[in-house]
Amino acid sequence: MERSDRELLALIGKGDGQAKQAFAVRHLEWTIVYARKLGAGDAAEDVAHNVLLSMLLRPPVDLRNASARPYMITVIRREIWRVRGRVPLTLITGESCLDDMSAGGTSPTEAAARRQVLRSALRVIAELPTPRRHALALRETKGLTYAEVAAITGRNPSSVQSSHRRTLAWLRRKLVHRLQHENDD
Repeated sequence: MERSDRELLALIGKGDGQAKQAFAVRHLEWTIVYARKLGAGDAAEDVAHNVLLSMLLRPPVDLRNASARPYMITVIRREIWRVRGRVPLTLITGESCLDDMSAGGTSPTEAAARRQVLRSALRVIAELPTPRRHALALRETKGLTYAEVAAITGRNPSSVQSSHRRTLAWLRRKLVHRLQHENDD
């Protein structure tokens, strides 16, 4: 009987080399294909290797499903953003057009508008209390799970998750308010 991803990751956490190999073989091709589907282009293989390496070195402890793929999709997206040198602001702003702040081929006016939004977002993030800003960075830029953030910060995973959701909602409201006031000036 074939083991589920959850079982393999539990064994990987205990240092089982055969489980690592089985997990990598099971997911390598799918990860490459999915990275290409999400726009990784020529970097798809590098993204896939980095994602699998991340999964093998720091297996998630709070998988909700027997399959790791829903979790891996998030890791793939974050790795693509990292490879491209982009900040995933969609989670903060709720605007999908803002995740590509450095897009080439845009007019100078559009580029200036993007820079203004990015500066505003960074100012709003800087207003967060240090513990919330630290947890946000761990979750959004490092791609850590709620359980991993909780272990680092010494908090309960469910409290980290609810605090994270409140932080994102506060950032969205604050950024919209700030951008409206900047546009009025």
